[in-house]
Amino acid sequence: MNVARGPRAASPSISTPSAAQAPLEILDATVVYRAVRGDASDAALLEASVAFQSGRMTAIVGPNGAGKSTLLHAALGLVPMLRGEARFFGEPLSAVRRRVAFLPQRESIDWDFPITAVEVVRMGATSGLGWWMPAWLDGLRGAQEGRRARAALEAVGMHEFARRPIGELSGGQQQRVFLARALAQEADLLLLDEPFAGIDATSEAVLMAELQRIASAGGTVIAVHHDLEEVAARFDRAVLVDRTIRAEGPAAEVLASDATREVFGARAHRVG
Repeated sequence: MNVARGPRAASPSISTPSAAQAPLEILDATVVYRAVRGDASDAALLEASVAFQSGRMTAIVGPNGAGKSTLLHAALGLVPMLRGEARFFGEPLSAVRRRVAFLPQRESIDWDFPITAVEVVRMGATSGLGWWMPAWLDGLRGAQEGRRARAALEAVGMHEFARRPIGELSGGQQQRVFLARALAQEADLLLLDEPFAGIDATSEAVLMAELQRIASAGGTVIAVHHDLEEVAARFDRAVLVDRTIRAEGPAAEVLASDATREVFGARAHRVG
């Protein structure tokens, strides 16, 4: 387990072999939502550096307002970094976007948008071959995308709801549809922001089983999670965030660490 003693002072470039292989590496990420002359006290995230391991399920944990979601959003370019950088498989996101899927928090999605479950999933299956393709090839692509979308919905138990408007589904069903979109995309890296918040037990079990299957098959799952007991039971690794990276390593070790007890106090999960 690695325990950080404080924000990093330097911003080295990403050049080591391990960095090139990491599905996601973040270096010295600093995010300031309310900049006042660069005052560090206003930083939502301060010089946060972490490399995630491939083929693992990693939970990002920390108290409310600690910067967990901000860490993912900054890596994806959804919020600007004041300083720092993120590399996906050793490349900028723009070079490997097809290999990365993101499931945002449910409240950030417009559920009134007129689209069905299968249409959402087909967005992930779209190959993006371009407008110039001949009609017969376009038809073949459409058939392939349809098969991938149906298979993905089947995998998460949502095939019976394929034609249902997304806004008419329950919260858990909506999350299952968005996971199906990631499956249809065949992404190598899944980033999830509080995927289990406010969903039913059945959907949580389906999501967790599918995420574990993805990691077992060599994919990488990184999820913001608030339930420390579930993290201890289900995840391989954990990253503790409290405005910066406080600790990272095997989940049991991180959750039993002094850093976790310091950050969570009496709420810290006692492993063992």
